Amino acid sequence: MIITLPLYIFLFLYFVVLTMFSVFMVINFYHIVGSGTLTFASFLFTFLTAVITMVILYETYILLQGTDWQQTITMFDISWITNLFPSATF
Repeated sequence: MIITLPLYIFLFLYFVVLTMFSVFMVINFYHIVGSGTLTFASFLFTFLTAVITMVILYETYILLQGTDWQQTITMFDISWITNLFPSATF
């Protein structure tokens, strides 16, 4: 029994995490503006978080440019376990 997953599954998971992060970022910005607490510290923290996020997204794009998303990863293969123990005859 072999369990394999294509790489694009991990890409979809990355997009889900990225979407959740974006929603929380928008909620954060809405609360800052809506509550009237737009201070220098809150603006600086939000700005730095947005810049760091953009840098991470850019670096991710650069690193994953040549990836073959159809390639599969073997998560489990039963032969890994069966090859640990030599076959014993009883």
